[in-house]
Amino acid sequence: MKNPVIFLVALILSACVSAPKTSEMAQVRPDVISVMTLNAENLFDIEDEPDKNDEAFLPKSMKSDPVIINRCYYQQDSDYRTTECLKKDWSAKILDRKMRRLADVVAQINNGHGPDILILQEVENRRVLEIWRDKYLRHMNYQTISHIEGPDTRGIDTAVMSRLPEIGQPKLHLLDYSKAPDLKPEDIRPTRGILETHLRMPNGSTVAVFSLHFPSQGAETIHRRVAVETLMDVTAQVPVGTSVIIGGDFNITTKEEWKHKYFKDILASRFTVSHIHGCKGCVGTSYYHQDRTWSFFDVLLFSHDLTAGLSPWRLDVDSIRLAKDSVYQVNRWGSPAKFKGGKGAVGVTDHYPVYAELKLNKSMTSETAQ
Repeated sequence: MKNPVIFLVALILSACVSAPKTSEMAQVRPDVISVMTLNAENLFDIEDEPDKNDEAFLPKSMKSDPVIINRCYYQQDSDYRTTECLKKDWSAKILDRKMRRLADVVAQINNGHGPDILILQEVENRRVLEIWRDKYLRHMNYQTISHIEGPDTRGIDTAVMSRLPEIGQPKLHLLDYSKAPDLKPEDIRPTRGILETHLRMPNGSTVAVFSLHFPSQGAETIHRRVAVETLMDVTAQVPVGTSVIIGGDFNITTKEEWKHKYFKDILASRFTVSHIHGCKGCVGTSYYHQDRTWSFFDVLLFSHDLTAGLSPWRLDVDSIRLAKDSVYQVNRWGSPAKFKGGKGAVGVTDHYPVYAELKLNKSMTSETAQ
């Protein structure tokens, strides 16, 4: 190094970036709790899990192994998936790029500190979440990771990360296909369950948080109907007096909602729906280029006590919005930019996150104190 002074300054700056001071660590505010749901679009690590179809998300150097090649042909359900499995290079460098860009999406909230409750979909396992948290989100101070390995054959799960402490152990509710007796057994595939965790709010009250990822549009609408009905059943079991927050990828298109009214008639009967009651000016969180339609795949639901003044916390309906200010999120057509290996200047996830805030219900708090 020709100039040791420059080297020393660079080293100090690097240390400041990699190790934030304690005073810079995110803290939970006593009167405002922020919530965001985010589909991370295939946040996989680079390790092989032989019992999952994760071969596409392995380094290319591993794909000359005959065992991996055979599994790609045997386990994938389409020519597209097979080609992706054989050709995609999911290296440590690409995973680093993916995590940095996702961190940028989260950092647009709360002056770089992210939401207090981050509800996630399309994450492979707890290990990849811990890597992301500890290396890329460390200053966001996420103490809680709620995750249970699910039965999805591709290996994608749901999770919750939070600065709030977890109460008890999380649960994973599998979809109840007894509600669709006409479905043939061969038409029912292992899929993501509904994750439930309970968190302690700053005032000591409890909130039940659910993360979900309903069956994709590759499945018939009856599968999502079962998922909606299962969600209604499991949330009905939450103890009286505990508020409910639900976030996730519902995979319900605008056309499907128009026909079946899953949000408008079923879910809205018990919950405040983010894009129905708020999110003014929002057109959707996912865009289907083939027929040029937007859909609200990504949704936050809140139990009615959070809007009726019956909880220590109140949903600020005006705070509901799409979080899409990261430089990586929007493509040239104005829709969510898929990651695609991070080869372009944009690209992180093909979904826009949905954000909202809960504020301490001071009138109820003062009444309780009296």
